[in-house]
Amino acid sequence: MAPLPRPRSAPPVRRAPPGRRLQPPWATRWRRARRARIALVGVVALLAGVTTASFVADAADRSEAWGSRRRVAVATRDLDPGEPLGSDALAWRDLPVAVVPDDAVTDDPVGRTVAERILRDEVVRAARLGTAGASGLAARLPPGWLAVALPADDRTPPVHVGDRADLYVATAADPTATEPTVATGGALPRLPAGRRLTAGARVLEVTDRRVTVAVPRADAAELTAAIATSTVILAVSR
Repeated sequence: MAPLPRPRSAPPVRRAPPGRRLQPPWATRWRRARRARIALVGVVALLAGVTTASFVADAADRSEAWGSRRRVAVATRDLDPGEPLGSDALAWRDLPVAVVPDDAVTDDPVGRTVAERILRDEVVRAARLGTAGASGLAARLPPGWLAVALPADDRTPPVHVGDRADLYVATAADPTATEPTVATGGALPRLPAGRRLTAGARVLEVTDRRVTVAVPRADAAELTAAIATSTVILAVSR
């Protein structure tokens, strides 16, 4: 006769510690899940704080890089050479110093004459305005520049007021010709063909017989000597 199987032992009965109630299994799992959620919220809050601090520091660095602001005059429309500045053509704006030109106009320029084309929304620069207090052609000269008239002929390219040009010696003076002299009796220098006399001259006036340009004062003496002794040509530049 086969032996009878041994009866299985019953699972141990869970008993609560003295003074505490016995909690069901689902309550224990809920408490563990709640602790995990609280920990996760803490980690997310910490990461958010670190990210925010990083953004704030980056914004501060960018602000410091731009520097302080400077109040300057800005053109409200395109301004052509020879045009007197009116209050309707200007607006005052506070711009970061990093983007403001060194010669930006900070004083009221109303009444001054435009020497070089100024585009809309461009900062008005002293180099693009004529000399303050001057009139006529002199009002269109930047400070430290002189106006020089060049003879115009069929070799002169079509130019317009406000154009930029480089000036060159086209042909040297005839060595057999009598050297012209200045009032003091000194002979004018003979310049070689192809020599550049000045760069970035500004066209002020154009007629059938001459083209008047503005050149830096330092280039004026050699240019006038070249006009007297040689042929000077005008090459339009950008």
